[in-house]
Amino acid sequence: MLDCGRSEDTEADKQRQARSIALLKEQGIPYAAHLRCAVTEQDACVRSRKEMLQRAAALFAVAVYSEVMLAENPDRREAFLYVNKMNEIYGIEAFLTPMEMAYIQDAESEERQRIQFAWRYECCAVLLWAAGVVEELPYPSEICDVPVIAGLFWQHKGIDDLLSKGIPRTDAEILDAADLTLRYDWACVDARVHGKEAPGALDGGVVMERHYVFDWLTGVEGDTAWDDICPHT
Repeated sequence: MLDCGRSEDTEADKQRQARSIALLKEQGIPYAAHLRCAVTEQDACVRSRKEMLQRAAALFAVAVYSEVMLAENPDRREAFLYVNKMNEIYGIEAFLTPMEMAYIQDAESEERQRIQFAWRYECCAVLLWAAGVVEELPYPSEICDVPVIAGLFWQHKGIDDLLSKGIPRTDAEILDAADLTLRYDWACVDARVHGKEAPGALDGGVVMERHYVFDWLTGVEGDTAWDDICPHT
């Protein structure tokens, strides 16, 4: 049912799948040979570099807000200082989604919401990698280096300044990483269903966030808004 309307896999898509499976074998991670690429090269619509950085800036602001609000004695005024600073530098108010805006405006947000949005640092890491601002997207066995991400945002002067740094990844590189992430997530979900730990020391939370952002980044669900992305394995 999920394949309805999608293009047939090209040779490039099949080779991408084969490369991912070969790597999974090396890493000792179970895989589903029948699992196709999340999106074919023909159907993929990779977001622009500017969109990547705008989304990353908004996510970072919300994640920082959440981190402050998860402290033992949360200070909402302090949390908003970071959001407002990001807005001054990057104009993030224009990039926040309805769910993100509602969350930061809710003085009574629940801890589970704060945890959920704090996880968005992982999405930032993917977007900064895709935009070419950071060099590597590490194996997802541990959380991203938040101080490095924070340093990047606080040291630059806006989206245009970030756009002047680095060289963006090619669509092929992004699709390769997206396909591998889909298969990592399948392995994590399969392990969870069978009451096992994630294989290969994978961090299921990190993998899940990466799957989410890659679906948005590559247009797996067309031009679906960020809040409405629903990854499948």
